[in-house]
Amino acid sequence: MARKGGTNTDQTKEGVAAGGAWLKETRKAAGLTQFAMGKALDFDYFTHVSQIEGGRSRLQTANYRKWAEMVGMDSQQFTRKLLSFYEPDLYDLLFEDGE
Repeated sequence: MARKGGTNTDQTKEGVAAGGAWLKETRKAAGLTQFAMGKALDFDYFTHVSQIEGGRSRLQTANYRKWAEMVGMDSQQFTRKLLSFYEPDLYDLLFEDGE
């Protein structure tokens, strides 16, 4: 079911921004710096973590497992939560009951 109120582009921007804020929370709660996370993810520039957390870029799927590992989360729970931000309609289709 499509979300109401706003365009898909607006929803995508909002979701990427919310996902980035959540990623920042997970990193900070784990006591990691952006530099440490960027190094663990083998980013050429640690500032890419800032772009992801600021909602200007998405965390690529190939990095979900490593980010989850670095912050001490189960990778499936991590992926499900991030999917709820990045792809809310797909999340609903896969995980919500009653429709």
